[in-house]
Amino acid sequence: MFTKKTEAEHFASLLKSIVVEGGKMARAMRSTATVEEKADKSLVTAADLAVTDLVKNRLEVILKQENHILIDEESASSLPSIETACSYDYQWVLDPIDGTAPYSSGLPFWAVSLGLMKKGEPWLGAVYLPDMDELFWTDGKGNLMHQVTVCGAGKTVKLERSAALTFEHTPYLNELHESYADGLTPTGYKLTTGSFVCGALHMFKTQAAGFVSRAYIWDNAAVLAMAQVLNLSVEYTDGTKVNTLNKETLQDNWLNKQAILIAPQENMAFLKQKVLNKTNG
Repeated sequence: MFTKKTEAEHFASLLKSIVVEGGKMARAMRSTATVEEKADKSLVTAADLAVTDLVKNRLEVILKQENHILIDEESASSLPSIETACSYDYQWVLDPIDGTAPYSSGLPFWAVSLGLMKKGEPWLGAVYLPDMDELFWTDGKGNLMHQVTVCGAGKTVKLERSAALTFEHTPYLNELHESYADGLTPTGYKLTTGSFVCGALHMFKTQAAGFVSRAYIWDNAAVLAMAQVLNLSVEYTDGTKVNTLNKETLQDNWLNKQAILIAPQENMAFLKQKVLNKTNG
């Protein structure tokens, strides 16, 4: 007996297939992809542009509908205002290569990330880490799935995240770039990958206490959808819950106005103490 996929399941499957295709393309281009520095000093490669074009082609029919829009890093200068973009029913949010510096340096901490928001609220997401051959995606049924091919022989599992035991040296993932730290000086046992997406995913699949970073919408749209499925606490540094990405929470250049903290609720006080130097929750 055949069952009809829900809209969420259909879009989840599409997200999943696109990031894998884009990731394999980027990995194949790695040895020849030229690297350039953009005006904001971030890096861009030919692979970023190629993956962006691939995604636009894969979503071409969908994006012709008046209630869908693509928000992507490499087209940021031509996007409408944040208010206009978030008034669409659906926002497809792409980071063709999150972690371009690691990618161009031969390090494994980079990913293709594609999220789908509903009127600015994180909804679905898929991320592929090509060098590790790991795929993470929300399945449209309330689950976060994780597939590992290299060491897991194609094994797919449903990710669940519980609270971590915390001690003075319990690690947490810190992807807080100094340019966007706004005076924050995280302490303790900090680990970093050089990629917002990779840092968050490594927290999701391990017993690291939490994650902190400040990023652009294309860095975190898929990740926030995944954190939501895992029932993690997601807060800005002022304690506000992160429910939407819109003109109230984003700068004109699509950068979050505040850093974001993600952790199991029981670990949030520990994370705040390390990041904000607060001694209570």
